Amino acid sequence: LHAKVFGAWKRRLAQNHTLHKRKDDQRLALSMCIKMADISNCGRPLDMYLKWSTKLVEEFFAQGDNERARGDTVSPFMDRQQPHMGKGQVAFMNYVILPMFESIGEYLPEMMFAVDIALTNKAYWKQVE
Repeated sequence: LHAKVFGAWKRRLAQNHTLHKRKDDQRLALSMCIKMADISNCGRPLDMYLKWSTKLVEEFFAQGDNERARGDTVSPFMDRQQPHMGKGQVAFMNYVILPMFESIGEYLPEMMFAVDIALTNKAYWKQVE
C-alpha cells in the first residue's frame, strides 16, 4: 500500500503542484498526511526519536520471538539474537523516510525541517553501528 500511495503522490506532484483543487488530489494528499503521521517519529529530535525507536525494536523483537517459537524463520531486523537496530533504521530512512519526507517538502517547503532532522537521526545510527 505504501508504494501505491507514494507512487501516485509522486506522479501527481510531477504533473502539478496544485493538489488542493480536485477531490481525488485532496484524498491523495490526506492519505500522504496519514502516512507521514505514521512515520513522523523519524523526523523528531533525536532524544524523542530514540525513545520511539527503542519501543519499536522491542515490538519487532517480540514478533521475532513469536516466529521463532512457532518454528518459523525470523523476519529480518526482528531477531533478538542478532540485533541490527542501526542497520534497520538506516535502511528504513534511506528507502522510506527520506524519499517521503523530501517529497512532502517539495510540496510544502516549510516541512523540510523534518528532512534535516531525519538526516541527523540517520547519522546517529551510522555513527553507533
